Amino acid sequence: MIKRHYFIFIICLIISSGKATAQLTGKSTFAFMNLPNSARTTALGGSTLASLEKDISTTYLNPASLTKDHDKWLSLNYNNHLGDIKHGYVGFAKEFEKMGTWSGGVFYVDYGSIDSYDERENYLGKETAGEYCFQITHSKQLSEKFRVGGSFKYIYSVIGSYVGNGAALDLGGSYLNEEKKLSASLVVRNAGVQLVKYTDEGPRESLPFGVHIGLTKELEHMPFRFHVLFHDLQKWDLTYANSNSANVEIDLETGEPIKEKSTFGDKFMRHLNLGGEFILGAKRNFNISFGYNHQKRKEIAPEIRRGMTGFSWGIGFRINKFQVGYGSSSYFPGFNTNQFSVNLNLNDFKKVKKKKN
Repeated sequence: MIKRHYFIFIICLIISSGKATAQLTGKSTFAFMNLPNSARTTALGGSTLASLEKDISTTYLNPASLTKDHDKWLSLNYNNHLGDIKHGYVGFAKEFEKMGTWSGGVFYVDYGSIDSYDERENYLGKETAGEYCFQITHSKQLSEKFRVGGSFKYIYSVIGSYVGNGAALDLGGSYLNEEKKLSASLVVRNAGVQLVKYTDEGPRESLPFGVHIGLTKELEHMPFRFHVLFHDLQKWDLTYANSNSANVEIDLETGEPIKEKSTFGDKFMRHLNLGGEFILGAKRNFNISFGYNHQKRKEIAPEIRRGMTGFSWGIGFRINKFQVGYGSSSYFPGFNTNQFSVNLNLNDFKKVKKKKN
C-alpha cells in the first residue's frame, strides 16, 4: 500500500511540473499567492518549506507538513505591507477519525482604494481592489518518516470593475527525522489555470508555478536551527532584462531591453533563500529568527544604495496558551513590511471538570 501511494505521488509531481512553465516576476497572474503568510515565514526570508515546529501556517506553503498534531490549531496572521496594501491569513486544522487530517485557510490581499481614470484621463472616482485564495488541504502518513499532502486552491481577484478567478493544486512530500532533528520537503506549488480572465481580450494568463525543495536542521549541541530553500527549480535562469536599470541597453531592432549577463554564482543564489533561528529558554518558548532572500535583493533593491533589501528578522514567544510572532522584511531602504501572527490550540481551552468528593 505504501509503495502504491509513493507511485501515485511521484506521477502527480511529474504531471504537474510537466504541464506548467517557469514564471518570473511580472510574468504571471495571481502572484500574491507567493507572499509570506506568517510572521515566521517573513522573518526566515520565506525558507519555511520544511519545518520542525508545530506551526499550522506552514501548511499553506507545504501541504505535507500537515499532521494530526495540528488538530484544532488556529492561525491568525496580519501583514502591514507597503503603502496602503495589507494582507493576512487565517488557517484551521481538524483531525477526523475516519477521514484523517484536513485543514482550511484563506489568504487575502487588500490593495485599498485606487484612483480610477478613463482613457482620456478623466477622474472617475475611487475603486477598491483585493485578491483571495481559499485553500483546502489533506495529508497522509506513508511511513514513520514520510508524509505526502495536497491542497486545492480557488483564487478570486477583484480590481475595480475587473474580475478574474482561477484554480490551482499544491502537491508536497516531507521527510521528518525527529531523532536527528532533520526535515526535508519537495513541493510543487500553484499548478493550475486561470478560469476567468479580467478582460475578453488576449489569452489566459499563467499562474506563479514553482518547484521547491526545503531543508531544516537543528544542531545537536547548540540551540540553533538553520533553514535552506531552493525555489523555482523548474527553470535555471531567473534573471531578466530590467528596463528600469540605469545601465540598461536597448536592442535597436526590437526596441526591447537587453538582458545583462549574469554569473553562475548569481544565477545559483537567485534560487536560494537562507534562514536561521535561535531557540531559547528552558522551555524553548522564545526564538530569534533572521533570513536572506537573494532574488528579492537583486530584483527590487536600488542600484546605488541597496541597504538591507532582501534581509529579514523576527521573534517568536509563547504567552500562556498563545504563540505570538513578529516578522519584518526589508523591501527598500527605509521601507519594511511588518507581520504579526498568533497561533493557538483550541484544545487548550477545554474546561477541566472538577472531581466531586
